[in-house]
Amino acid sequence: MRYMGRVEGEMPSRNPFDPQGDYGADWVRVRVVDQAPFEMMTATEQCFGLTLSTACPGWAFRMMDFIGYHEDRGCHVWIDCTPAHFAWAERAYAGHSRQEMRRRAYEPKVLCHSTTPAGWEGIRQAGALKSWNQLRQAGTIAEQRPIGALLGDPDDFSDYVMLGNGVAGEIVVASRQAGRLVMDIHALYRPGARIYFETERLMRQGLWIRDGAHFKTQAPLPLALAGYVALPQNLNVEPLCTPERFAAAADEAAYRALGGCVQERS
Repeated sequence: MRYMGRVEGEMPSRNPFDPQGDYGADWVRVRVVDQAPFEMMTATEQCFGLTLSTACPGWAFRMMDFIGYHEDRGCHVWIDCTPAHFAWAERAYAGHSRQEMRRRAYEPKVLCHSTTPAGWEGIRQAGALKSWNQLRQAGTIAEQRPIGALLGDPDDFSDYVMLGNGVAGEIVVASRQAGRLVMDIHALYRPGARIYFETERLMRQGLWIRDGAHFKTQAPLPLALAGYVALPQNLNVEPLCTPERFAAAADEAAYRALGGCVQERS
């Protein structure tokens, strides 16, 4: 790992750390800022990057996980922060690793995966959640590209099962159904299932992957490890409703089923 220095303002059109000035697929950037209207954000400008505010819980751990994950994949990591921030993160992270099996304080106790009605039927029959690449190779889906490609997600996202909380997963489902990005949490869509997993159980199974920016697991992810599955017909939710409505009803039911450990309800 090497500290690559701070570059203020917008990303330059030419990579200042590459002799050819190129941003290839093997370049990523992690940035730390003191003030921002968000805690963390991923985006693809010249290359895929993660921006962390120092107000983000666990920012130093997220930063070091991001660096380690991408260096393990053979990427060049542009570490864009002050020397003081980098030194602080190194000290805080000492003795820790991405593979540690204890849940950290900022990591949710429970996360979920959202899917379409057809996706849920496939998961139920297979007994597992599969990655987009696994589904594509099996001929299960006809999509040429995952919906996340429209958000600039790196190609390797398609190798994992992505987890989350709040309404974000339902936005993905609504967008898949529309064939375009649908960011309106009040737009009507047809929910499928919201599958909840306890984080520490995934860790004990060796499925949990820390990349600093996202919550994801190895694929396939056995359905038997799920702690709760929320379906519209079991929640008194209309077959056609909004992402906000289904996420809130599902989280409330999961909160009761899992003993109150769903941390961030919509």
